[in-house]
Amino acid sequence: MTLSPRVRDGAAIAIIFFYTLLLCIPAVFRFDGVSLYDEITHFDYAYKLTVEHSIPKSVEPLSEESLEAWACRDSDWIDDSTDLCERAGTGKATRYEFPVDGVNYNGFHPLVYYAVTGWGAQALTAAASPVADLDLFDAMRIMSSLWLATGISAFYVVLSRWIDRRPLALGAALLLVSLPAVTLFGFTISPDAAAPLAGVAAIAIARRMADGRPAFVMAAALTFFVASTKLLSIVAILSVVTVGLLYSLPHVKSRGRDLWRWAGPFMGAALGAAVSFVGATLLTRAAGPQTIDNPAAGLSTLELLEGPGTPIVETFATGLGIVSPYWMPDELDSPEWAAFSRLMALLIAASPFIIMWLSQPKSRDFILGLSLLAGMLTVPVLIQVREIVTRDEYFANVATRYSIALVPLAIAIIAIIASRRPWGTTAVWSIAGVSMLIALASINGVFTI
Repeated sequence: MTLSPRVRDGAAIAIIFFYTLLLCIPAVFRFDGVSLYDEITHFDYAYKLTVEHSIPKSVEPLSEESLEAWACRDSDWIDDSTDLCERAGTGKATRYEFPVDGVNYNGFHPLVYYAVTGWGAQALTAAASPVADLDLFDAMRIMSSLWLATGISAFYVVLSRWIDRRPLALGAALLLVSLPAVTLFGFTISPDAAAPLAGVAAIAIARRMADGRPAFVMAAALTFFVASTKLLSIVAILSVVTVGLLYSLPHVKSRGRDLWRWAGPFMGAALGAAVSFVGATLLTRAAGPQTIDNPAAGLSTLELLEGPGTPIVETFATGLGIVSPYWMPDELDSPEWAAFSRLMALLIAASPFIIMWLSQPKSRDFILGLSLLAGMLTVPVLIQVREIVTRDEYFANVATRYSIALVPLAIAIIAIIASRRPWGTTAVWSIAGVSMLIALASINGVFTI
């Protein structure tokens, strides 16, 4: 009996959810620390929004509950947190005993991720209460696992429509979630858990634009949604629609259908991003002006003593390694996972050049490759330029997480290249199988640093 496409898609999505949760849920409980990427501030935002029902200011002190959660988790900034945990639990600890003066400096982010995560976590704790005592912090981490599983499932759906080879698309999806740079956001509280959805949105827009179908509305809607989870996540969409804008230039004089075909997605994305940004800004202003300075300013950057040229040039090619280097808690990482990630970084760096060489210049495969290359080269530079212009400082190294929304494009391109060969499915599943074994062994402590 042949299964219908809908049943096969449902089975694939079930496999993705099962594997993603199998990978991330143990990490939620094995990692008793706090993520390097501002996890406590993201918890604080979601807590204030959904428990205290208040919109955080752009910069304000952490709540007492956030300080207690921070104090009672393992940290490398304090030798023995027992006393601080006890005092934080009784409200006797002060925020000045914590790094960066116990301040939430991420209140400027849009609220969609925090609303879904906070209210979803409360539902999880209530559902688990008859059988387990699930605290809100861990419940929010589990919500990130669900965000990630949803994004990987959407990746499978969009990719399977692109290449029309469901088994290959499933292997590529499992490979994507097994990359440590992606896995991290499935067990920590961070709006980057929604980044795969941003990459999927970019792929969907690229396909519609390249196929000659109107993409203004799609670009506007998807960009609005992505920007409402985290504004920086729109970099993948911007890479795609900017390529489209370049393709529109020869059609400016004619002002016909081809101009709208290529330029429409850019205008739609600009509209969606603008509406989301204005809405998030108005909500932040409604919370009131910040009453304290941001003590985290300058902690990750260096003062610009000479001209901006050198740091910009040095940053130019760093984006090619969008999955390596990465940050992962020591107890969950392994040399095997790091080595695999470095190998994947090389394959990802080569992938846009290969697909562009094999494809016609206006085909959707070529457009996707050019979009990925443009994103990898420009995103770190734009991050660096923003820092130089706004604060006269620069990053010694621009973290790869700023380009995390581009990773789905890279894995999609690898899958597209593989789909052109009869052995492509076997190759992708072989790589995915190795990545899954390494990821599961690393997360569960079989491999150790």
